[in-house]
Amino acid sequence: MNILLADDHILFRDALTQFIYITKPNWLVTQVSSKAETLEKIRKNSSHYYDTVLMDVRMPDMDGLNGLEHILGEFPDLKIAIISNIAREIQVRAAMNCGATAYLPKTLPGKTLVAAIHLVANGEKFVPIDECGTNIMPSFYDDAIHEQDNADKNTISKLHKYYGIKH
Repeated sequence: MNILLADDHILFRDALTQFIYITKPNWLVTQVSSKAETLEKIRKNSSHYYDTVLMDVRMPDMDGLNGLEHILGEFPDLKIAIISNIAREIQVRAAMNCGATAYLPKTLPGKTLVAAIHLVANGEKFVPIDECGTNIMPSFYDDAIHEQDNADKNTISKLHKYYGIKH
């Protein structure tokens, strides 16, 4: 699988890339840090080269969802998953209405994020919902419940079951 990761934070790009290589060593991740670089890579390799694009809409030259619309206007068949530290319902719905294939809060557990990328690459839409299954999962979701040392094991087990994570 070929992934284009567009985010202006190098630490995040590097960390996500390393996590992907550890869990999916046969996947290829190409990193860019701006909308201009994203367009350059897609134009150079053709829009069909990348199985999915993971893109932060808050890069300096991105102009929010206008950047997403610009890229999709040029490459309408491209699968773009927004990856953001902001995931309020209004932003998620707006991105999906603009043509995003998925909305991935940066607070997702790593295994869930990789599973979501796989779904998107296979043509499915993805928006994470809360553990009740009724609302879009906010970006400020409490990470502490994912730490076994500090959380009730039943809660961990329920979340792993909900997210489809195998121990």
